[in-house]
Amino acid sequence: MKSESQVGKASRRQHDLAFKRDLVQQCLEPGASVSAIALRSGVNANMLFKWRRDHLRHRAVRRQQQRQLSERVRRVIRRAGGRERSASSSQPKERRDTWPVGTERLVLRTRSRS
Repeated sequence: MKSESQVGKASRRQHDLAFKRDLVQQCLEPGASVSAIALRSGVNANMLFKWRRDHLRHRAVRRQQQRQLSERVRRVIRRAGGRERSASSSQPKERRDTWPVGTERLVLRTRSRS
């Protein structure tokens, strides 16, 4: 996508994101040769190694963020008094005590300390 003023100038090639993803996926297959894939695709092997490294770093960051989000959700559920699907049976169960207050009832949620 060059404008008319850039036709004569040498500029960097810009590859589509889909093209990069396709090459990176090929590189991630077992036994794949990054150099051979780069040569066959017409890109520099160092560039393909960089794309693969960036992809792997980004994937690791996403997984870490998902773990952190899951942990935050579990904490919120615990604070709200709900149960988690993977809660073990060895954890103490929540105990509810009700106390009459005027015409309303106050519900106190406490955890047993066993």
